[in-house]
Amino acid sequence: MTGIPTQFAIADLVLEARRAAGMPVPASGDMPFFYLGAVGAKLGDFLPARTEFRAAEPNSRVFAAWLPILGLLAGTPAIPGTPATPTTPATPGTPAVPGLYANLSMLRQRLDWIRVLTKQADLPAKLELAANLDKIEELDGTITAMRTQLATVATLAPTFALVVRSVGGSATTPAGQRWKLRPARRWRARDTLHGSKTGLFLTEVRRRADASGDSRLRAYADGMMVAYAAQACGNPFLNGIVGAPRRNHWWRHQWLSNYVDTWVWGYVEKRRQIRAAGAEIVFNSGGNVPNPTLPTWDNVCCAELHRRITMGGIDQNSVFAAISAGTPLPPRLPAALITLWSDSYQAAYGTPAAGLGIDAAGIQSAYSLTWLTLWMSTSTGFLSCHPPDQINLPDSCGSRPDWVAIDGSVVLPGGTVIRPPQPSTGSVSALETASAIAAAVLGIANYAIGNVAGGAAMLAGAVALLDDATPPDWDKLSCHAEWLAVYFANFENALRDLLVTAALVPPYTVQLPHNEIQLTPMGGGQVVPPTAALNTCRSRSGLEQGYPRSVWSQAPANPSNWTQYPTEPVETPRQVSYPANAVWPLHFVDGWTFTDNNDGTYTSTQVNPLVRRNITPALLSAQEWQERADRAVNGNSLERGFGNAVDNALALLSADPTMNFLDWDLDADRGIGWPTWTWRDPSVQPGTIELEP
Repeated sequence: MTGIPTQFAIADLVLEARRAAGMPVPASGDMPFFYLGAVGAKLGDFLPARTEFRAAEPNSRVFAAWLPILGLLAGTPAIPGTPATPTTPATPGTPAVPGLYANLSMLRQRLDWIRVLTKQADLPAKLELAANLDKIEELDGTITAMRTQLATVATLAPTFALVVRSVGGSATTPAGQRWKLRPARRWRARDTLHGSKTGLFLTEVRRRADASGDSRLRAYADGMMVAYAAQACGNPFLNGIVGAPRRNHWWRHQWLSNYVDTWVWGYVEKRRQIRAAGAEIVFNSGGNVPNPTLPTWDNVCCAELHRRITMGGIDQNSVFAAISAGTPLPPRLPAALITLWSDSYQAAYGTPAAGLGIDAAGIQSAYSLTWLTLWMSTSTGFLSCHPPDQINLPDSCGSRPDWVAIDGSVVLPGGTVIRPPQPSTGSVSALETASAIAAAVLGIANYAIGNVAGGAAMLAGAVALLDDATPPDWDKLSCHAEWLAVYFANFENALRDLLVTAALVPPYTVQLPHNEIQLTPMGGGQVVPPTAALNTCRSRSGLEQGYPRSVWSQAPANPSNWTQYPTEPVETPRQVSYPANAVWPLHFVDGWTFTDNNDGTYTSTQVNPLVRRNITPALLSAQEWQERADRAVNGNSLERGFGNAVDNALALLSADPTMNFLDWDLDADRGIGWPTWTWRDPSVQPGTIELEP
């Protein structure tokens, strides 16, 4: 499933193309509606996510999987005590417990404040430090709380895997629903929006938005058309990397879509930058290595994409407060948009079945959780975006800070010794399960936060010695602060790595390159590291013989194996996930590749042009849909896609407003370019399918 950053990158290219052609684009004030529309069917991932219901029905299973992590970040609210009555004694209340996010933010803010003062290095800085010693001493309590929260993360890791596993291949309950049983109106919203009457729903949104005369709603409909094209063209590509459609391996989809998001966002942004100087991105070493190289590409972790859909005064603190207290989320979306969405949904699917939570409150909650998770993935307000190769050790401060021994160990206040983690053993080319990776990363995180604790204690001690007569040793104070910043950045990166492993946020671009020497025959032909883009971002051969893999086993040896290619039997009849051999995501984004002519010019090639049926784009061709439908009922496929997402989005936006969009399965389930369908006989799965009535 294409992620929101990928869909936004495609939306940006669509807007650029329309502006260049002199075609209208939404006004700046309507852009939040356009980009919310570009979220598309992925809004269903959190529909509903009613915080007052927590993990209970009818809440989305994606929300249920996220909730333990979100709860740890949010903390717990204060509980007031009760006064005494004639028959009962008073009971004391309990104070609020800050969540990991609040502790991280406070520690980052205090550290930034200290670093500014040690660089200022003058009398006012000395006086401010001395007057606020308590602010530095408070760090010890915050760090202690964070170490406790890190221990909680360690206990969450195995249970998180079990939660993800238990909610089923398509996050539907009962488990049988993941098999696309009829009627579709009883599916969860996420599955309905991707796999049932997708064209009809889009048609209703567009026509109602046009009829409203409201430019905000028209912008939303335009964004939805972009998302429809992005998913129809991009999800077959993702399926090939995963080894199955989302129905069968939903959390592996979640994990790999984050890697593709990193690649696509970095590629599109880097290409835009170097084009200003007349250059293009080209691929060398047999098409394996881009120039400029991956570590130089922009990171999506600092893209601040949540700002593109911000409306109604939403912020992370209000969402965390609702999660912490288990209270309803405040409504943020305007009533007109809720009415457009609800009326379009009912016109396409009928009145939602009772108990699914597809109502105004559910839509509002889906928006809030979509916003929050986008903020977590792409904002430095959550975790700083400091790739490991960009963390510089402080100059003139020695090879290690004063609180670290020669063997790397750190003695904390109270005598606790934190030792550096031992290097992992085993094959570096074989990807471990998520739980094993998380255990190793937790060791790194514990060591980093131990160093933060040691540094904070030494810094507090140095500030406590300040007096009126003696000038501070500013160099020493600055070294303490800068080393502290290094270890804090390492700690934040360890937290990010945990969330990447759990399939909750994207990795850094520097984590995508492979070792070129080990890829050669002399090096054993290994892709190292196993999470390199060659494994996580490049399509598998169109000649694959093992697609699609059947539903994720409910009783594996290790429940966190979404990092490994599926070993389940093939779900027959076999299909082709994506028809092109070993291509990068640029193939489905806009399909352009470039060759350096070594004279300052480049030759462009459209390797994945818009596919047409006669003169009509295949995505809009009723004749194409019917031929594919006739084949699908027999378990066959045309084994070709629709071309690239940008050109298809442009075609949709320029289509006759009276045209009916077509019902394509946006998950590309069971194969590329299938119409929407259901199982005919629930007792025989997989088996004969039938098209949606």
